[in-house]
Amino acid sequence: MKNILLLLTCMFVSSFGYSQISGKLVDEEDQPIEFCSVQLLSLPDSVFIAGTVSNKLGEFHFNEIVNVDNILKISYIGYETVCLPNPKANLGVIQLVPLATQLKGVTITAQKPRYALKGGSLITSVKNSILSTIGTATDVLKQIPGVWASGDKLEVFGKGSPTIYINGRLMRNPGELQLLKSDDIESVELVTNPGAEYDANTNAVLNIKTIRKQGDGLSGRLETGGAWMEGWDYGGEVNLNYRKKGLDVFGTVNTLHGEGMTGEGTNNIKVFTRPVWETHSQSDIYNSALHRWSGRFGFNYDFSKKHSVGMSYNLSAALPKNEQSSYNEKFEDDAQVDIVETTTKTSSDSRTSHFNTYYSGSLTRRLKLNLDLDFVASESERNGYTDEHSQAEGERTVTTWADADNKLYAGKLVMIYGLKKGKLSFGGEYSNIHRTNLSTNEEQVIKNDNTETKEQKASGFVSYDLPIGKAYLQAGLRYEHTETDYYREKKLLDEKSTIYNDWYPNAALSLPIKKVNMSVAYSLRTSHPSFSQLDGSIRYLDRYMYSRGNPMLKPQMKHDVTWQAVYKFMRLAATYQCVKNYIMETREIYEEDPAVTMVGYTNLNKNQKLNVSFSASPRIGCWQPMLRLNYGQQFLEASVPEGSMKFDTPIYYAGLSNQITLPGDVILSADVDYMSEGDNGVQRIGEKWGMDLGLRRSFMKKALMVNLRVQDVFKTRDNYFKRYSVTTIQESWSKWSTRAVTLTLSYTFNKTKSKYKGKGAAMDDLQRLD
Repeated sequence: MKNILLLLTCMFVSSFGYSQISGKLVDEEDQPIEFCSVQLLSLPDSVFIAGTVSNKLGEFHFNEIVNVDNILKISYIGYETVCLPNPKANLGVIQLVPLATQLKGVTITAQKPRYALKGGSLITSVKNSILSTIGTATDVLKQIPGVWASGDKLEVFGKGSPTIYINGRLMRNPGELQLLKSDDIESVELVTNPGAEYDANTNAVLNIKTIRKQGDGLSGRLETGGAWMEGWDYGGEVNLNYRKKGLDVFGTVNTLHGEGMTGEGTNNIKVFTRPVWETHSQSDIYNSALHRWSGRFGFNYDFSKKHSVGMSYNLSAALPKNEQSSYNEKFEDDAQVDIVETTTKTSSDSRTSHFNTYYSGSLTRRLKLNLDLDFVASESERNGYTDEHSQAEGERTVTTWADADNKLYAGKLVMIYGLKKGKLSFGGEYSNIHRTNLSTNEEQVIKNDNTETKEQKASGFVSYDLPIGKAYLQAGLRYEHTETDYYREKKLLDEKSTIYNDWYPNAALSLPIKKVNMSVAYSLRTSHPSFSQLDGSIRYLDRYMYSRGNPMLKPQMKHDVTWQAVYKFMRLAATYQCVKNYIMETREIYEEDPAVTMVGYTNLNKNQKLNVSFSASPRIGCWQPMLRLNYGQQFLEASVPEGSMKFDTPIYYAGLSNQITLPGDVILSADVDYMSEGDNGVQRIGEKWGMDLGLRRSFMKKALMVNLRVQDVFKTRDNYFKRYSVTTIQESWSKWSTRAVTLTLSYTFNKTKSKYKGKGAAMDDLQRLD
């Protein structure tokens, strides 16, 4: 540790050397321009002397003394080229002028999106591309190479669900993607191997950067809409913003009410004991209702172009209700022994408050500081009522109540220092989480329980970005110290309390080879169990099935190597992962009642995964297609009732998205996707496919947007799986009312954009509270 601190100190001190030629590049809104090409050429023959690109702060540096007449050439796509003869040592701030301001009377046609590789990240430009007219942020993300969606659920091939940021702030509410319009987005960065700055739990990151708007006064967006899915869902949103010079005050309120989704399914479980018994269940969920509210309020104040502070407060609440009926048959050695008819009613009440404050500023010409402080308090209460009619054992009522309270305190400090060549980022993060779980059952079918989890995590990181000619190198190291104390009935259980000290390295290199941009990246990541997976309290599901977490679960450790190449509108990527302490769901015999199975979690030694994906997005006239192909295979072996079984059947995916731009600001869309049968964990999933259609039209100079969508047109997105454990085999099929017709109307006036710069601390820990 001392050697690492000494190395960082030496790097920090040595970077204060004198740079012969330097400057900072900003756009028309005084925002730093990153990746701008800066070349030093000799006069009068324009022979190349040296070259570099601007860093995240918009800064560039040349270290050598040049003794001949020269010219500094600055060029960036979409901006006028700047040429400065015999530049002085410190050029200060240079503002580039957009080309569009010089093209009066000329119609600019949206071009296809541009792709660039930076280290292990793929950056897709949206501004002035066909994607800027596509509709919402959700529609944009569906078109990003390497990302696919089933409905509105996003996945990154080979990585899983991504963590999404909007201007550096974690997106907690998925509805934000529908509220963010595509013409407000400048670019999207897909980080397939997150660096040391991100929590070690992060699988992949989607960074959405919006276009910074100017203008004082009141602005906002009003939106309303409804959806038909075997019943009506409806909601609305009011988003207001007031800006006066350096002060920015904002507020958003949205709500959703409706009958939710209905569904039906079958669930068969075979238990290999003596005697062998099994249950066959048919279920109908015929009344699923939801009421949800959320609001976000805050302010941002810029003291100057270099210093900014702000605060925000988020409040959300949800009141879902469900009613389910099921018909269960129980067999022992193939002979029917019982029939149970069950009606279950559940209702929940969850509320979350999230307070964030931040400071962002440039302390010196080279040193920038970002500080975030967070406090989160959440509470969820769940009531369950189950009425059972058994032919063999008579009637029984089971009433359950469960309450979970969470409190989180967190802080994150990030320092960014511009070196002579490249940049150094370093900082630390701290989080403190306190969670309590109470559960009761007045009939004492299951035991009442009172558990408590306290977790503290402290981390530090350092990363270095270095341009080497046309290549770009990123390397970082993160250290995390995690202490978890587990209590039952206020008593500390030492055997279930843990301490972890882990190092997480990462490195990525991108290099263009002729017209092909390539990158290779390695990272060591982890995946901590969610707090519900760690909770040892028993939850009642039905007469034959309970569930509980496992406080002894170990975090997964993931070694990840990713290679990718981009050529024009095509991308090819391959990922290999070795996951140690792989977490899988299990189903075992309940130790206190052999007629009941217990759903839980355990660790396997390892699971290896290979993933290869290809995407292409050409533009053919007014047609913008996006083709996605993916091959994924795991190499896992686990114990099953018959002995040992390999789960290595690959899963193939194919998807084709189509966007057709017509005159009159009309956009037609048609998306179809297919997924084959294959193995995922210790289960075999069934094949499925689906189609979505859409029609969008803007009016009143794009102030009013009308969006009509039809999801799962043919109602074909069924779910089937066959899951194995040591003593059980479960086969399940379910069909939900996923066909939905949605109509949304949104009106934007005096469009500006919030300048809130808070990024939040311990964001991956926030997600684990769910």
